[in-house]
Amino acid sequence: MASAQSLNLVKDSKPLASIVIADPSPSLPVRFAAEELQRYIREMSGAMLPIQKKASGPAIVLAVSDDLHGGEDAHRLKTDGDRLYLTGASPRAVLYAAYVLLERLGCSFCVPGEETIPRQASISAPPFDLTEVPAFPYRSQVDFPFTESPLGWNLALIDWLAKNRFNWYHPAPNAYGEPIVYLERREVIVEETRKRGLHLHVGGHTLHTWLPPERYFADHPEWFALMRNGRRWERTAPLVCVSNIDVHRAIGENICMFLDKCPEVEAVDCWEADVSGFCQCPNCLGIGGGPRPADEETRRTAYMVSYVNMINMVAGVVRQAHPNVRLTGSVYAPGGIIAPLGCPNLEENVSFITCHIGRNSYVPLMESPTNLRLLTMDVSWRTKVEVTIYEYYNSWTNSGIYPCVNVMAEDLRLLRQLGLTRMETDQGGWNAVNLYALARLMWNPELDWQELIADFCRRHYGEAAEAMTNYWLGLEHGLRGKWGYFADLSGSKQWLLARKESAMRELAALRDGAKDPVTKDRLRRELLPWEHFGEREYLRYPLPDPWARHWPPGAWNGWDPTQG
Repeated sequence: MASAQSLNLVKDSKPLASIVIADPSPSLPVRFAAEELQRYIREMSGAMLPIQKKASGPAIVLAVSDDLHGGEDAHRLKTDGDRLYLTGASPRAVLYAAYVLLERLGCSFCVPGEETIPRQASISAPPFDLTEVPAFPYRSQVDFPFTESPLGWNLALIDWLAKNRFNWYHPAPNAYGEPIVYLERREVIVEETRKRGLHLHVGGHTLHTWLPPERYFADHPEWFALMRNGRRWERTAPLVCVSNIDVHRAIGENICMFLDKCPEVEAVDCWEADVSGFCQCPNCLGIGGGPRPADEETRRTAYMVSYVNMINMVAGVVRQAHPNVRLTGSVYAPGGIIAPLGCPNLEENVSFITCHIGRNSYVPLMESPTNLRLLTMDVSWRTKVEVTIYEYYNSWTNSGIYPCVNVMAEDLRLLRQLGLTRMETDQGGWNAVNLYALARLMWNPELDWQELIADFCRRHYGEAAEAMTNYWLGLEHGLRGKWGYFADLSGSKQWLLARKESAMRELAALRDGAKDPVTKDRLRRELLPWEHFGEREYLRYPLPDPWARHWPPGAWNGWDPTQG
């Protein structure tokens, strides 16, 4: 075998190599990988590398291989003489290898809808002998708010997910009744996810999707939750009576009708409504004619057994018509609910998300009673069902200010040690540093968190990279150990208020001194959340630019996000 050496791809804007697809009948993601390599190399250098079926000289060779171990996302970059082999255990993994190569050549994909492409007349690929296997085989991002955001954002996020090596896209319409917006966008979404090989999971809080009160309440009030005041729940975000057999059947049938229309969907949610109540009827609480339990946790625990029974019944209905679709339930409560001892195991086509809502955001999972309870919740439910950890690594208020990369790194190392290898995060209040780091930590939680921040800053802030690295590290160290959840600001608000003026001066000076207009604009954007901090929320849903300017005025609670 020839010794590894750099492979010259382009010289003085002229192609020296080709892109070869080894499979005579390549799948869509492999063809897309070749097209992406061709497109970005041309943008970098002006040279168009030809895509061929056979190599006749120096070449980047794309191939799916059964020899790679470690799951469907394992991939390898291997130099052999004048060939660079990009091999994946699946077509999607070949695409991952292509993006790894492009990043090593200097391309950056830090934020959806934005890229940094270096301009150079000559390109050489360094010698490679790199095999990567993800520590977390399930890596997902929830696209919420889905219904209110533009299609352009959905597509930018799908593109970003593939480039950052996530493998599931999870739009969450949280629809009241039929998810019309997803149905309107599905043709384009399916096209974009398929050519990247991404799995597709649709839903969010969906009991009001599958059992909308405007359709059923008048004829079947008993299908909805009995509240403590003796009345049935009739509000916009409905709670349901999870012990009612007719509810099980109706939910299952409505899910199946949705799946009939959307055969591309591989997983669908049956999450509770985004409210704190639950049905208090004797059957849901498992008490028959006995006395109602006095304390809230006992009632919630009994209710969760009824919820699990409902999920199992619905899963049976779904399995009959759509045997390859997974149904997802949720453990969603401010304090977290430990899996009850008497709780049955879940059906094979079911998985659960355990939500870390209300956690101490700047404290690792092992370092506060609140977080330890959530971790206990995760481990206990894993004895009953396949568990996905649903994390909140973004702030729902004043987004962009709250980095917690150091906490994420410790969390993911611990979760992996405990055998929890399915990870999903929300995107509310998009924090680009957090999500860029998370994408890499899910592949290797042993990475140095400070270097991840520095890498993001080098790629995203150009001439201001060093100063922005120090800025983000200062926030990380200052917020570390502050108790409280992102949304309520309880542990961090005073520290950040004291930091506000100096942070704004620092960012404004960097912005004003920047020569590159792209860097200047990115720094301008970092100022926006600070300008409103302590006065009103500044919600970056997901970014003020470039997509927010396409949203209609007043899209967010009566004010126009395009006006900052």
